Amino acid sequence: MASPEPAARVAAVLGEVSPLGGFFAVAQRLDRGVWRPMSELRDDPTAMRSRIDATGAGLAKRSRRSAATLDAKAVASTTHLALAARLLSPAVASAVLAGVVPAMSLAAAWWQPHSPDPTPLALPEAGGEIVGPDDPLRLAATLHRLVIDTAMRDLVLSTQAVQAVSAQVLWGNVASALATAAALVTAVRPDRAAQASQLVAAVLNRGELADAGSFSGPGRRFRRRSCCLFYRLPEAGLCGDCVLLAGDG
Repeated sequence: MASPEPAARVAAVLGEVSPLGGFFAVAQRLDRGVWRPMSELRDDPTAMRSRIDATGAGLAKRSRRSAATLDAKAVASTTHLALAARLLSPAVASAVLAGVVPAMSLAAAWWQPHSPDPTPLALPEAGGEIVGPDDPLRLAATLHRLVIDTAMRDLVLSTQAVQAVSAQVLWGNVASALATAAALVTAVRPDRAAQASQLVAAVLNRGELADAGSFSGPGRRFRRRSCCLFYRLPEAGLCGDCVLLAGDG
């Protein structure tokens, strides 16, 4: 069994991965800006509704359309994917680079919902577990327990509470965010590419993610088995891992 990791070590690792980019940055204190508990997305449907509406307003502005004309399911899915990526990215980086899995639950996280993307994220009382960076099966089990089965499950349920998006689409979003985070980490640290790939593959063998996507083709590119619906939005195309793309990529 993985032993509990002292909060100081988890905080240190989160500090180490934060410079990888906006989606990896995690604040340690709530000393700047207006922070709100991220648990409101789980506990208050109006919080998720507000987030989806804000996403729709931004998409409408960029495409010079009315928000009311946008595909509601596509907007909700796009919102969910961004939130999933924001929480998964620092967790994946911590796991791949340091063998540490932060407890990334909505109950532990704080955010600034009205700030531009990537949304500011804070874990002022970071917890988690240490496994070691070269044990992908144990890392996958720990990541699933501390992040997938908590924050990711809550985001799926809270999205569905305000918009009828299928579970297959939303869990596909989680798989996509997971694979994308690993790819971004290995772009900076190619020496950890094998460990990142093994971790993602192991996580994709568990629970609702077991049939969410796979790696194929000469470059071992990730391809999800559902569509995030982004193509339904004005001036949008297909994502690089979309099931609708032809061939192996």
